[in-house]
Amino acid sequence: MWHLIVRNTVARRGRLALTLLAVLLGVTFVTGSLVLTDTSQRLLDDQFRTATAGVDLTVRDAAAFDSAMGVEVERDPLPPEVVDRVRAVPGVAAATPVVRGQGLLGVARKTIVPAGPSLLLSWEPAPVGAFTLRAGRAPVAGDEVVVDAATARLHRIGLGAEVTVRAERTERLRVVGLAGFGPAEGLPNTTVALVALPAAQRLLALDRNASEIAVVAADAPTPSGCAPRCRPRSGPDTRSPPAGTSPPPARPRPRRRSPTCR
Repeated sequence: MWHLIVRNTVARRGRLALTLLAVLLGVTFVTGSLVLTDTSQRLLDDQFRTATAGVDLTVRDAAAFDSAMGVEVERDPLPPEVVDRVRAVPGVAAATPVVRGQGLLGVARKTIVPAGPSLLLSWEPAPVGAFTLRAGRAPVAGDEVVVDAATARLHRIGLGAEVTVRAERTERLRVVGLAGFGPAEGLPNTTVALVALPAAQRLLALDRNASEIAVVAADAPTPSGCAPRCRPRSGPDTRSPPAGTSPPPARPRPRRRSPTCR
């Protein structure tokens, strides 16, 4: 038996070498895929944990499951009266309206188009906001903007420079600060423009509405304690931010429902 195995191996050395090479390449590709997946998952978890570290509950307009199918979809904005109703719920220490959307940055008549999204966010200090100032100050006036430090470094944007923000409306804003995301200078392959809440609402044509409401609970109770009382009649999406996603910005659509708290 062994004699036959050795004889066939010696007679077909090329086939044996190719078989070993195929096995080696297959194991290498599988190992590389697993390492890449694990690394990406850990990076996303860290980003999501940073983005939602100070928020106990997020209130957003409802999305039917059949339209979402597990993927983030566009949601209607929330009217300002919902913020007051959420603030009145027992156990809520703070309810902050937050605006998120798409906004392209332009520098010196050149539009910055990153590989990832171009975010336009309302500036919120901690614990709601995940971005922290690295230089300058927070935006206050309607013509002021804070840019993520990574984009500023890559495109040589300094304090006092003028940039163009293109959203539902296009305006030129003055850079008053540079911000980082957690320990990083920004989000990977992403540009971020942070403006005051009224400016974000104006640029995204939201009137006085908000994309979502960030809720901080009093005495750190579990989010399930106040979530049932912040449920819109239309079938809300009132939930705790996952160890996961800071929801992707959605372009607002005309309001169809008016969520209320009871």
